[in-house]
Amino acid sequence: MFRSIYYLSVLCRYLYKLKQYVGNKAFPEGPMAEGYIAEECLTFCSMYLNDIETQFSKAERNYERREDRSQQNLSVFCENSRLVGKGIYAYINEKSCKQVHAYVLKNCDEVLTFINEHKEELKQNGGANVEKRHEESFSKWFEERVVLASSERSHAVSEDLVHLAYGPDKRVTHYEACIVNGIRFHTKQREMNKKTQNSGVVVKVEEESGFRDYYGVLTDIIQLDYLGNHHVVLFKCDWYEGRSVQKDKYGCTSINTSKPWKTNEPYVLASQAQQVFYVNDIKLGNNWKVVIAAQGRSSWNILENKEYECVTIDESCQHNQLDSRVDMEDFLSDTPE
Repeated sequence: MFRSIYYLSVLCRYLYKLKQYVGNKAFPEGPMAEGYIAEECLTFCSMYLNDIETQFSKAERNYERREDRSQQNLSVFCENSRLVGKGIYAYINEKSCKQVHAYVLKNCDEVLTFINEHKEELKQNGGANVEKRHEESFSKWFEERVVLASSERSHAVSEDLVHLAYGPDKRVTHYEACIVNGIRFHTKQREMNKKTQNSGVVVKVEEESGFRDYYGVLTDIIQLDYLGNHHVVLFKCDWYEGRSVQKDKYGCTSINTSKPWKTNEPYVLASQAQQVFYVNDIKLGNNWKVVIAAQGRSSWNILENKEYECVTIDESCQHNQLDSRVDMEDFLSDTPE
């Protein structure tokens, strides 16, 4: 019975599709046949029209721009994102410029060896607060170190690394929307008078005790310009205090949004941020929000547990011996009177 209802629903949906082709209801057979043939022809031709956008080959709404990065050697210059809207040029102060440049250097895989080298030099020179002195002096030391190695024509230093060492331009571009990994982000100001919510962010940070989630709200999107026509997109966020997070027995996470976290690192790379939604927590109060993770379009959560592995088609046919051909006699015989 269930099998018959399933095939009947599939048949009804297909009949509804054929009904859309009918223009002259006096002779429905002709428009159905012509419409079916026309759609099959368009589908076939669209496979060979690579340079033309069709209904079957058009890009999704939230797609990120994929540029040719084969000639670039640094990971921070290979991030793919699509900035939405018209940007606004503005100057940033010296403090903010140092903050964003220091964060980009810290999150560049190719700079990790220089970071360890600089810390070892500080330890050998003696003195306390190695981490603090490293944060204050690494950017300048890194620039001098890379420029010196470049002048000596060292093969260990690439041209992109020299461009990174010189730092970004103080003229940055501000945006209110950005698409990363198929997810659209909006700043808090952009969604002020909207019912939709796209400003919630979460960043997973690796610490000594393990991974930890930091929640916040997106306030600004900036694009840094480096030499060599390189760009880096950063998110500036207002973060919530990590100690004001609770998780109930059902696995739902709630956070107190009335306790901001004061930090000197409000920026993250656009590729590091994941989107979340904040919903009022009626149990804990108005200041508490339930965190709901967002999921991009055309993406699905697939179980990776071996217990749920699918059997092959041959095995399913051997066990079930199902026949996909169902005619009207099957429907009539299975349908109760």
